[in-house]
Order: sequence, then structure tokens, then C-alpha cells
Amino acid sequence: DLYVEISNDKEYNLAAADLAAYLQEYTECTDWEIRRKMRMEALVRFMTLRSLATKGKIVQAVDFIRTFLDSGKKLIVFCSLHEVVDELQKVFPRAVTVTGRDSMVNKQASVDAFQNNPDVNLIICSIKAAGVGLTLTASSNVAFIELAWTYADCCQCEDRAHRIGQKDNVTCYYLLGRGTIDHTIYNLIHRKKSIASEIMNSDDDIPTDEMYFDELVNLFLNTSG
Repeated sequence: DLYVEISNDKEYNLAAADLAAYLQEYTECTDWEIRRKMRMEALVRFMTLRSLATKGKIVQAVDFIRTFLDSGKKLIVFCSLHEVVDELQKVFPRAVTVTGRDSMVNKQASVDAFQNNPDVNLIICSIKAAGVGLTLTASSNVAFIELAWTYADCCQCEDRAHRIGQKDNVTCYYLLGRGTIDHTIYNLIHRKKSIASEIMNSDDDIPTDEMYFDELVNLFLNTSG
């Protein structure tokens, strides 16, 4: 796990303080219907905060990727935000992608290029689009710029390199924003390894399970407090 400084800490800290205040209201609310509505609003704010943490890591992620590629090895990168994919592609124009915006034909072309072309040393993958079914054994190194909400989803991504034909041990790098929600999510998904991806709303990438959400709230408030 690699802790990195975020470049937008002022913006992030304001949003984090705002969320913490809102969650305090949520925990003190006793009306079930109001709590349900507040939970949906809080989920949106959690998503916003996670996005801010991810955007703040882009500069450090670029440095990490550049240094890694200088070793001559190939690298698989996972994230969720299209904005992150776009920024990485600007810096690494020879990189190929597997995202929700790519057609099936283009996804397969990216996989084939990464697997077979020695000049293609970086593939940038969406956690949702590339989490299942792809074989990326040309690399035994996986980097997460952004975390999935469940341990199961992280394992699915790691398994892209853990396929038949992989000769090396797979190494996973998790880039976590120092002092951000990354730490909360990372701790939660590793404490709740048994939680399946069914707790997610697959369309919106939002955790909808109430018990999971309440634990996320408690962890976040304890960390930020």
C-alpha cells in the first residue's frame, strides 16, 4: 500500500468536513424515513469525496507509473473515473484502455495489444468494465489508483493477472490518498472480505446495503474525528 499526498487537499478537507457534519445528523436521526432519505444523500456525498481523493492522486499516480515503466515491466492500472483515464492517456499516449466507453472490439484489441505487443506496456482499466473475463497475464503488476467498494471487486480485478499462463507472483499496488476516505474504504473492504459485490448498485457504483453503509459511516467519523 502506497500512501501519497493529494494535490487538492483544501478542497478535499472542506468536502470531508461537510460530510462529517451531515453524517453526524444522520446518526442522531431517529425517524426511519428521514434516515433513508439522508442515507441516499450521504451516499452521493461519499461518492463525491472519493472522486476528490482520486483526482488529487493523479499527479502522484503519474509519477508512480512513469517510474514503474522505467523498469521495463508492463503495468495494469485500475480506476473508475473517466477523468482519470483521460488524464493518464494524455501523459501515456501509447497506453491502451478497457473502459465502459470502449466497444467490445476495441476492448479486445487493447487486451491483444497489451498481451502481445512489447511496445504496449500500460493498460488502463475501468474497475467495472475490466473486472471480469479478461486475461492480462503479460503483466504480474497491478496498480489501483481508485478503490472498489468491495473486497470481491478488488479480487476480481487482481485476478485479471492471476490467470492460467501467469508465470510470476502477482504484485498489487494500492495508491491511497494520505488522510483521505481511501484509508476508510481500504480498511472496510479488508475487514468485510465476505461481503459480496451484490451490495452494490451495479449501475451507479454505490453501496446500497444499509449495514455496510452504517459501518462506513462509523469508520469515516472515527477516522475524521
